[in-house]
Amino acid sequence: MTIETIYRLAFTILFAALIAMRVYFMVRVRRAGERLMPGKEAIAREGGRGVLIVRVVVFFLLMAFLAMYIAGMAWIDAFSFPLPGTQELMTHRQTVVILATGGTPMVRAAAARPSLIPTGACSKRLPPTRPS
Repeated sequence: MTIETIYRLAFTILFAALIAMRVYFMVRVRRAGERLMPGKEAIAREGGRGVLIVRVVVFFLLMAFLAMYIAGMAWIDAFSFPLPGTQELMTHRQTVVILATGGTPMVRAAAARPSLIPTGACSKRLPPTRPS
């Protein structure tokens, strides 16, 4: 399995979950007796019928584009583009890239592997963690 296949599979699962949530809440709104489509006042407030039509058309175009992406149609690859130097940056021996989405624990884990850190890059020691 390639990275692209895994990414498309994950995207498909998330997209299906999005559609399932939308259907679920549409059913709840319908059962509550509320309107699914905007009223005349809401259409006027949002810019008129033209804006509503454009939004609906763009929504369906986006859904079609995403469905074609999931299906793996070859022409979708025309929208991909390389970022020059990215591969060299990510594989260079003196580059330390830390995706610090985990906060301080992630930084500490990276600092615990001195082979990844260039000489002189970490001159400051991190304070010890406090138990929570």
